[in-house]
Order: sequence, then C-alpha cells, then structure tokens
Amino acid sequence: MSNKKGIELSINFVVVMVLSLIVFGFGIYLLTSVFCLTCIQPTSLCSEEEVTNMLGDSRVALCPNQAKAYGNVPEKFILGIHNSNSASSGIDQFFVAVEGSDAVDSNNARLTGVNWGLFEITYQSSLQISRGVNNGNAQIPIVVKAPSGIGKGTYIFDVRVCSSTSLLSSCGSATYGQQKLYLKIQ
Repeated sequence: MSNKKGIELSINFVVVMVLSLIVFGFGIYLLTSVFCLTCIQPTSLCSEEEVTNMLGDSRVALCPNQAKAYGNVPEKFILGIHNSNSASSGIDQFFVAVEGSDAVDSNNARLTGVNWGLFEITYQSSLQISRGVNNGNAQIPIVVKAPSGIGKGTYIFDVRVCSSTSLLSSCGSATYGQQKLYLKIQ
C-alpha cells in the first residue's frame, strides 16, 4: 500500500481564490483613485527647447497654459519671454505679474467671491533679458498652489509681462505680452 501525502485543491477553491484576488485588486484601485486627495499628477512640463519653439515670432509664451490640481498640490508652469525690443530702445528690464481674473465651475457658471489672495503664486517678478544672451530669450517658472478647501472649478489667471522702466502697476499700455493660465481644481 502506498502512502501519498500531498495537498489537493478542488477546482472550486482555486476559482474562488482567483476571483477574490481580482475583486480585491479592483477594490484597492477604486479606493486609491476616488480618495486620492493629494495625489501628485505630473504636469507635462515643457522643455527649454519647446518653450523656445513656442515663442517663435511671439514675445511671450506659457507652457503648459493649463493644469489639473488635486487638492492643494502646487502646479508648475514655464513662462518664456523673448526680448524683441530694438537695441536702440535700451529696454532690457521686464516685469511679470500674475493676477486672478475669473473662475468658473464645471457647468461654466461664474464663481463669485473668489479670494485670489489665498492662492500661493511664486515667480520672479523682475528680470533682465539681454538680446545677446540666449537669443534674447528667458524662461521663468511660475508655481501656483490653490488654498485648502477651495471649491472645484477652473481658476483663470492673467500672466502679464511689461517692458518698461516704470513700475508694473502703472505700465498699463506698456504691456509687452499677456497669456492666460488655467488651473482646474478637481
């Protein structure tokens, strides 16, 4: 008489285990995608070459010009500026301002009462661009972080560049270029 020791698994047990693992994996995926409030979704940052190509004949370019933010995770944008002022003008000083201008919800209804001062916006507000360096091109990062608890919607910022010897707030008609920045809060 032979004594065979081993483990026999019934087909039903194997099928139940496989299905259980699939359902468990799908449940974990759903939980992380639904409850992921501070997940970092990488913004497709443009390379230096891409921003330079975007400038082309224009004087100001923003790349990317829109991003999706989850919670209050900061998003990074690159502002490209091309100094096309004539050498005789002597204007190599540029000023940058980023100001909130409009906000809409998912139904494109205007959001009112937005406290733009709560947004954390980091950028270099003044820079010197020499026509002889890097073909007169410069790039500066703009980092925008939405405040905690802000409502879902698209927040629109004006990115204004002035080439003037006067202060930015008084450059009005001396605007060198302007772009819109769109931050979609999920």
